[in-house]
Amino acid sequence: MKALIIVAHGSRNELANQRFVNLVDKIKPSLQKKYDLIELSFLEFASPSLVETIDSLPKSNTTLKVAIFPYFLHAGNHVAKDIPNIVKNSHLKNTDVQFLAALGEEPKMIDLMLQILT
Repeated sequence: MKALIIVAHGSRNELANQRFVNLVDKIKPSLQKKYDLIELSFLEFASPSLVETIDSLPKSNTTLKVAIFPYFLHAGNHVAKDIPNIVKNSHLKNTDVQFLAALGEEPKMIDLMLQILT
């Protein structure tokens, strides 16, 4: 079983959190061939938290593979330290977990920025 967790920072502004939820809802159909489970989470200020999302994943599935996609522009402390530490302290510590690069680290972001700005 393959699971994807898309992690956003979270905001005190509920509209910002809802926009992230809407974005994930829009991309889910395109990802359902690759992933059996597609979940979202927030690090701060909103629910579900990353801990809550991880806790919702199957605990006894020995074939579980999890990809974690940080919906962050760059790999600051949240991406480089906080997310891996949360995973390490969860029931996923002995699971095949792949940490994907932060969104802003994707080379296509340069093309997107140029498209918007020129």
